[in-house]
Amino acid sequence: MNYLCEYSEGQGYNYRFALEAKQTTTRRYLFPDNGKRTSRFIASLDRPELVGVKPRGSHEHMAGLNMTHSVSGMEAGKAVPY
Repeated sequence: MNYLCEYSEGQGYNYRFALEAKQTTTRRYLFPDNGKRTSRFIASLDRPELVGVKPRGSHEHMAGLNMTHSVSGMEAGKAVPY
C-alpha cells in the first residue's frame, strides 16, 4: 500500500484507496479480517490519509459477526463510500 500511495502521488493521480476486510477468506494472511484490524493496518502506513475502509455488513454476517465489526472503521474516521 505504501508503494501504491507513493506511485499514485508521484503520477499526480490523486487517488484514494479503499480496503475491504475479508472475514471469510481462506487467505487471512493476505487480508485483514475485520474493520478494526484494517484500521490499524491503515494507521501504520506512510500516508494513511490516502487509504480508507470499505464497510460491508454482509461479510460480517456470513462470518457470524455483526455490523459493529465493520462500523469500527467508521468510528476511526476511515470509512469510505462504496
